[in-house]
Order: sequence, then structure tokens, then C-alpha cells
Amino acid sequence: MADSNFGLKIHPAAILRSLLQQYPSGGQFFCEALQNADDTGRATKCCALLDLRRHPMAKLRPPAIRKDLQGESIMFYDDAGFKDRDWRSLQFMCDSQKRDSPYESGTFGMGSRSFFHITDVLQILSRKKLAFLDPDDILETGHFGEQLAFMEGDWLEKYPDEAAPFMGVFGCDMKKEFEGTIIRAALRSEERSQTCSFTPEKIAVSRAERIFAEFEDTLKNGEVILFLNRVTQVGLWRWDDGAAQPTCLATASLGVSSGHSLPKKMSAPGVIRTYLEQFSTFAKLETALLKPDAAPPEILDVVDLTIKFGDKPEAKRQWLRYGMFSRDLSLVKHGISCGCVPLVSLALPFAHQMEGCFFTSLPLPLTIGLPLHVNAHFRLHSNRRAMWRSASDLEGEHKTWGEWNEKLLTTMVPEIYAKALHWLAKTPGIATDGGLSMWPKESDLDQEYTLMFDPLVRAVKDIDILPLPDGKRVKPVDAVYFPTPTDALRACREELLQLCLKGGLKVVDPPDHVVDLLHGHKALTKKSCEWILSDVVLPAAKSMDKAKLAKLLLAYCDWASAWKETEMRTLGATLAGVGWVPTENGGARAINCCFDPENSPEALTIVQENRATIAALTANSSVDAEAVWRVFRLCGLKSEITWEDAVEEAEALVMAKDVSRAGHLFTHIDKQHPHLKGNKDVP
Repeated sequence: MADSNFGLKIHPAAILRSLLQQYPSGGQFFCEALQNADDTGRATKCCALLDLRRHPMAKLRPPAIRKDLQGESIMFYDDAGFKDRDWRSLQFMCDSQKRDSPYESGTFGMGSRSFFHITDVLQILSRKKLAFLDPDDILETGHFGEQLAFMEGDWLEKYPDEAAPFMGVFGCDMKKEFEGTIIRAALRSEERSQTCSFTPEKIAVSRAERIFAEFEDTLKNGEVILFLNRVTQVGLWRWDDGAAQPTCLATASLGVSSGHSLPKKMSAPGVIRTYLEQFSTFAKLETALLKPDAAPPEILDVVDLTIKFGDKPEAKRQWLRYGMFSRDLSLVKHGISCGCVPLVSLALPFAHQMEGCFFTSLPLPLTIGLPLHVNAHFRLHSNRRAMWRSASDLEGEHKTWGEWNEKLLTTMVPEIYAKALHWLAKTPGIATDGGLSMWPKESDLDQEYTLMFDPLVRAVKDIDILPLPDGKRVKPVDAVYFPTPTDALRACREELLQLCLKGGLKVVDPPDHVVDLLHGHKALTKKSCEWILSDVVLPAAKSMDKAKLAKLLLAYCDWASAWKETEMRTLGATLAGVGWVPTENGGARAINCCFDPENSPEALTIVQENRATIAALTANSSVDAEAVWRVFRLCGLKSEITWEDAVEEAEALVMAKDVSRAGHLFTHIDKQHPHLKGNKDVP
């Protein structure tokens, strides 16, 4: 019944001692279990269980130390059973058989070692077998582990207590083949911590609860499963001692989005796994990718990520997943030489902000500052806490790994990012803003990764990606942007954009962070608001609706109130001859043809009729009326009549035969004639 040859094939204790010092304890266990489940290519569900039950110890096999395995534990479950290859790989703890596999990211041999932070003996139940990995050989098998077929013979009847920890866990009854895998790590006791050769740490229940709290933190937004190939459901459970059933603490699941009108052609990350399974070695993958007619699959789908914690309402968030292989000769060869798949994929969120980080299938503790997550086959330090970066003191494979990561950051990531942004821009019904919120903010990016900006801008500048006011798109290098620096001008921005469009300008209106990125890297022309006035608004003034023209120019005057006096007078010269200021008689005149309502001769009809009035324009607006009047006066608003005004007034009086008003005119001329401007010889 028992396989006497099953067990670790190298003496593990000394190696484990060193490895555990590098490998983090805590929430990392959950990630390792997830990766192992996903690596099977068959699992769709993965769960962790904090089992606080203490199990009976009367009917156990010798030696007596087996009693230590009957206490509290942390268990991991997935719905894919082991195959023979998985059992073989598990025994070679530090020399995984998956190392040369293009389609497997994690390794049972490497990741599962982290479970020994908390246990002395790792128990694995899958299909018809129950196995024990025992680095200190405390079970006295002579070869650091054992494996048995629990359904054969009378083992279950003779040793029911040994089976008790697994009974009822995720549907396991040990009476039939279990279509899944359970990994159990019984907590290390005080007694064992004193004799354990690879780590001396006792794992109390309080420590296990803290570890599980870290699991919950890892799962808090569900993003941990965004880039997995097959696993789409994860859960955390707790089984208290004395309870009949476990309690679900949290779940996260991925499903095809139901909230968007999606194109028919969508492909999830699983298609990549299916494609890679064709290749038993990286060399064969290289050959396939470099064929002239190669057509490797791409990742393109929109998914709903649903998260639920306890009794709280479930939260649903939507993501775009976008990725592809490189077909560049140099990149492919470099990646293959590092044992890396030349593939980059992104996860871009809809309608919520997040802190982007790097993934290598699972999240790394490396934030980027981008509004998205980046998944790639980065070469990592053995503890998964950092990636290799280029440095002058590196040699050999470390130098190669650092250069590979730099190539990913400066070529593939910007290229795929640009393509994802372009897809969002040209695909209706996906992102309400055409994906503009998913562009990076330079101020947010970690200084260590700013090297991505130049290649990103180079990748987007020559594609039709920025929206025009009419719904068409334009290349950034062909586009024009102008700022509107005040509230009053911003209220007129739509009118200004339409005027620019009619004038033949490919004017765009993206968010500030997009403008800053493109203009800062010389990929977008930025015009001043003054330029828009002189080259767009004023040439169109004669054909414009007078009310719209008045609103626009009043907004400009409001802005000008913050200028220097010389600049205001220049504005007056620019606006001279443009009739737009409302007057008392219902007309519209240029500023220099209107009279100041507070400082002009009241008795004259020409003054009364041509006094400027802006009350209607400034009502319900952000315009500062007092500041505008100051600008008007510096722009030439009249406080005195000219000789031309006097002639016009006189002609009107003759026609009206108004002797009284004529007297006022001649009296005013008599007093003010030395100060009157204009041509006094007007016929």
C-alpha cells in the first residue's frame, strides 16, 4: 500500500534553512498556492482555510510525533488533482522539473518550500494519494517523506484520526477519489521549534491568524488573480474548533463583463497557456515566434472582478486585459536566453483609481505609479521581492537578466501600453473617455521607471489616438492644444473648440496629464489662449452669433484683468474695430467706440445711446464685472466725445430740430474743445 521509495531526493534541511531566510513568511504563502494551482493548467478555483480544530490522536500510525500533525493548520485547496509529473516535481524541492517549461511560471519545488516557515511536515492529498514531505525525517521513514494510497486496504478504518484533518474539507471524504488537491501545513509546536533544524520559530494560533490576515490583505481588491491563466475563483475560509462547518471570509472571482458592448473577438489569458503548451522547450517557442507567418494569440478581454468580504455587499469592478508577444528578433532571442516568455500584458481599470504594480503572473511588491498593472516574465531575485536591473557591477546571467528587464521596460511595456490606449480610443462603448484617464501621469511615476516615458510617447505620437471635437481622431504630432486659464474661458471652451475646428485646426482637449506628457516630450503643439483669440476668434468674429462673440470676448477681458497695463492696452488695439460690446440702444460696438457709463457726458444723446452695458453678460457667470470695467478703460473705453461724435450728434439734432439738446452740445464743446480728440475739420 505504501510507496517506500517516495520522498525528497536530496537532504533538504540545510538547504531549507538558507532558503527560508530569503523567502518571506506570511501572505506570500497564499500567492505560492495560487501559482501552483494555476500552473496545473486545470485548476479554476483556489482557496485557503485557517483550520483551528484540534483532531483526535488515538488512532494514528507510529511514530508518536504524528500527534503534532493533529493540531491547528493552514490548508490550501484547488480543484485540479495531481498528475504523476506533479508528484515527481514535488519531491525535487530545489531543482524543479518546470524550470525549462515555457508555460509554467511557478514551481512546486521552489514556491512550496515557503510553507515550511510554519510546518515541519507538509501533507498533500490529491486524487487517491496522501503524501508527506518531511525535511527533518521526524516520521522516521528514512527518506524524508512518504506517500500512501489511502483508498487501498484498511488504512482508513485502522487510522481514521490520521484522516480526520481532511474529512469534510472542500468536499473530501477520503472514501472516493478526490478531484482536487489539498496541501496542509500543521502549525509548528513549541516542542518542535526547539529541535527543528531548518527554522526555530513556533507558530502559535495568533501568528497563524496574522498570516491569514495577510492573506485577506492580499485578496482585498481581488487583483491578485487578474493575470492567472485558468484560476478565476479564490476564497478564504476559517473553521473554528467545535464548529460544524467552515465560515467563508472572502471571495474573488473573474467573469466576462456584462456592462459593456464588446467586440465579438475577445481572448482571455488562458489562450496563451494553450498556445505555450505546444512547446516543450523555450527553443521551440523561439522558432515558432520568429517564423515570418507566425500568428501567436493576443490577450484582449473585458472582465468583471467581483469581491465579497463576509457580510459586506459585494463590489464589482471592470478591467481591460490586453497583451501580446513580441516578434522582434532581438527581444525574442534575449528573452529565450533568460528562460523568459517574451510576452507583456496589462490590466487597465474602468471607473476607479488604483495604484499600479508589476506582476509576474502574481503581484510583486513593486509599485509603478501607472494607472494600470503590468504583467511580464521579469527575472526576479529568488525571494520575489525585487527584479534584476542593469548595473555596471553585474556579470554573467545576472547581467543578462538585468538587461532583459530593462528591455521589457523600455520596449515591450511602452509598445503594448500604446496599443492598449489606441484600442480603447478607437473602440466605442468600452471606456467613456476613450481611455484618456488611463494615460500615465509623469508626476505619479516612480522615478526608477521614468525611462518608460520616452518610448511610450514615441509609440503613440504617430497613431490616431486623440479625439477631435467632431468625434474623429488625430495623431498627437498633428494636433493642437490650447489652455483656458480662467473659469470664464473654461465656460466658453466648447465654443472655442468648435471655432478652431471650423478654422481647420486639429484641436484636441485631453486631460492635463495627457497634455503634459505629450507636450513635455515634444509630441503635441501647444498654443496660447491669446493666439486662439488673434488667429481663430477674431477672424471669425463677423460671421459669429453676436451673443456668443460677446460672451467669448468678455471672458478674454476678464482674464486680461490679471495682466500688466501695457498688455491690456495691446488687447485694446487687438479688439479695436470689433463690434461686440452691448450698448444702451441695443447695438454692439467696439470697446473704443463705447462710452463709459460712469465717466462720460450724460446730457448728450450719442453718449446715452452708446454707453457700454455688461450687466446681462456678467449675470450668472464667474466674470468679475469691476475688473472687466478696468480692462475696458485701459482698452480705450471713451469718457469723452470726439469731434466725429460731435458732428454725428449735431446731424441728429438738426434732423430732430431739438434746440434744447443742441444747446447742451454747444455748451459742452465750448468747455471741452481743447480736450476733444479726433478730426475737428470733419465736414
